[in-house]
Amino acid sequence: MDFLGVGPLELVVVLIIALIVVGPERLPQLAQSIGKTMRDLRAMSQGLTTEWQREINNISDINPGEGLKEALTQPFQQVQAEVQQALSAPLTPPSGASATPVSPQTLPPEQSDTQNDDVDHADT
Repeated sequence: MDFLGVGPLELVVVLIIALIVVGPERLPQLAQSIGKTMRDLRAMSQGLTTEWQREINNISDINPGEGLKEALTQPFQQVQAEVQQALSAPLTPPSGASATPVSPQTLPPEQSDTQNDDVDHADT
């Protein structure tokens, strides 16, 4: 009988160590709290399993004839198609903005990006 890879001999050793560390007067309280924690974990696990099963059944009921994979991937495919459509659409400038591109040569000197490139750095 192995429970989580722990055999009967290992279980007896753990119980003896727990008895020595905790003491015989607090061992029943420890066992009770461990039992309560195990019940709570089992209840949460069953609740989660029930919730997942209900969601899977709802998805199957919404799209009869489709497999679960298609029902789960359909929203993602729709979003992907919308993003691709938005990316492929031509960009339009905001209202009031000039539609002609501005080259660096036509900018005033204080806005030109290439103005400082011609500075001689030999003095440094």
